[in-house]
Amino acid sequence: MRADQGRYELGLNLAYLEDPSGQWGIEGVQGASVAAQFKASSSGRLNFGLSKSAYYWLGLELHNLDAPSREWLLETGYPMLDHVDTYYVFPDGRREVHRHGDLMPFSARELKHRNPVVRVPLAPQERIQVVVRVQSESSLQIPLYLWRPDSLAAANHDAQIALGIFYGILLGMFLYNLLISVSMRDVAYLYDVQYVFGWVLCQAALDGVAFEYLWPEWPWWGSRANIFFVFYAALYVAKRQGRNQVVADETRPKAVSGG
Repeated sequence: MRADQGRYELGLNLAYLEDPSGQWGIEGVQGASVAAQFKASSSGRLNFGLSKSAYYWLGLELHNLDAPSREWLLETGYPMLDHVDTYYVFPDGRREVHRHGDLMPFSARELKHRNPVVRVPLAPQERIQVVVRVQSESSLQIPLYLWRPDSLAAANHDAQIALGIFYGILLGMFLYNLLISVSMRDVAYLYDVQYVFGWVLCQAALDGVAFEYLWPEWPWWGSRANIFFVFYAALYVAKRQGRNQVVADETRPKAVSGG
């Protein structure tokens, strides 16, 4: 790392290893025979989709060339991963592990952020090996970023404003349809209200906002909420379409048979 850069996207610096049965621990993947099986990443943002493998290992070495900061922040940019164990291996052989993921309560996070963020001790001229073990039943997207603390704070400030505007607009849509539904006593608008409600909460779950603010101590529900609200919104889309079809059938002119 250098003094003039506050953020690094680590995807192209990573090597990864698929661990289908979860057979290896940190000692195992550091052994020469297993370490040789790691593959270099060709993507800036690793995405294994809905992989059949339950576990992936990621590895890279960090070297602080001349940046004055003695502490950095490692962000996992996808909040829906179930378990993310981050190991630091120091030159003297010491190891340090940080555990996070959406199956742990939000209060257990090292830093209060919608995405999992852990501290990385790395003074100028020091090196450290980072090994990350990821396990999840959801989509395996693993974007990793390294931040200077002040740079992450500034980026998070801007993101919070953008998210506030985004969810403010969605809340306005929800309230508008709710008022229309009440004033017109039309069940079709109530279906619209339910759809917007489900879609907003699904998006909030995917962004990590819902876990941070709505159900921070319910990790089991938090890891499944997005799927529930996808089906919830789809149900009311189907009901709305069914209602439209009924209205169309009722208003369609009927053929008059001659005799």
